[in-house]
Amino acid sequence: MSHTDEERVSTLSGREREVLILIAEGLRTRELASRLHVSTKTVDTHRQNIMKKTGLETIPLLTKLAVRLGWSTLDK
Repeated sequence: MSHTDEERVSTLSGREREVLILIAEGLRTRELASRLHVSTKTVDTHRQNIMKKTGLETIPLLTKLAVRLGWSTLDK
């Protein structure tokens, strides 16, 4: 895990970390919203905040970050 990865996630809230992990596991917005008992708009807002805070603009890049951090193994 690089120092840069740690810096990227240092400002994420607990909920944003949870959303990032579920994104990395391949859940779509509706599935994520259902799992977390929130609206799809809330999920979209969390995703946007995660992208802004990490500086990563795509789901594949967020997934790679979560894997590098050991937050996801991509196993289902």
